[in-house]
Amino acid sequence: MCTSNRSPAERGLSMIELIVFIVIISVAVAGVTSVLAYTTGHSADPLQRKQAMLIAEALVEEVSLGHMTFCHPDDAGAETATSAAPGAGCTVAETVGVSAGTARPYFNINDYVSTFGVATSFTAGDSTGKITDVLGNAKFNNQYTALVTIKADATLGPAGVTQIAGSGTADTNLLRITVAVKYGNGEQIVLDRYRTRYAPNSTP
Repeated sequence: MCTSNRSPAERGLSMIELIVFIVIISVAVAGVTSVLAYTTGHSADPLQRKQAMLIAEALVEEVSLGHMTFCHPDDAGAETATSAAPGAGCTVAETVGVSAGTARPYFNINDYVSTFGVATSFTAGDSTGKITDVLGNAKFNNQYTALVTIKADATLGPAGVTQIAGSGTADTNLLRITVAVKYGNGEQIVLDRYRTRYAPNSTP
C-alpha cells in the first residue's frame, strides 16, 4: 500500500481551481480590451490632428496676407483715399463679399466672407466647408472641412477705431480672422489671427 507524504502546502491546483482562474483572467482581459478599443475608436488620430493643424495654419495665412484697402484695387483713388466712406476718395469702395470675377487667393481680406461674423466656406457656392485649392480642385476627400469667420473686434485696437458689423462698407481698422477645421469624430482645430489696416493704400 502506497501513501503520499506531501503536505497540504505542496499539492497542486485542482481542475475546478484552474477553470475558475482561467475564467477570471478571461473576464479581466476582455474588460481591458474593450476599454482600449473604445478609447482608440473615440480618440483623435494624431496624424489627422496634425494635418488639420497644417490646413488651418495655411488657410489663416492665406486670408491674413490679403490687403485691407479702402477702395477696390481698380479704383482711381485706391492709393490716395483716406476712408471707404462716401466722399473720402473712393469711387468704388471695398466692400465685404467676393468681388465679381475674382478667385482665390482674393485681393482683399473682406472678400473671403459675404457678411462679417458669419462662418463661410472657402469654396464659392458651398456651405459645408469643403476644402479646395486656389484652382477649385477638391482636397482631402472631404475628411476635413474648413470655415472662416471675419469680424471687427472691439476688444483691441486704438481708441476711436472704426467698428462695423454685418455687410456693407469695409471701413474698419482691425479684423479678427477665425479659421475652424473639422475632422474625425467631431474634433476641430480653431485658429485666430488679428489683422490691422497697416497699408490702406497699397495695391501692388
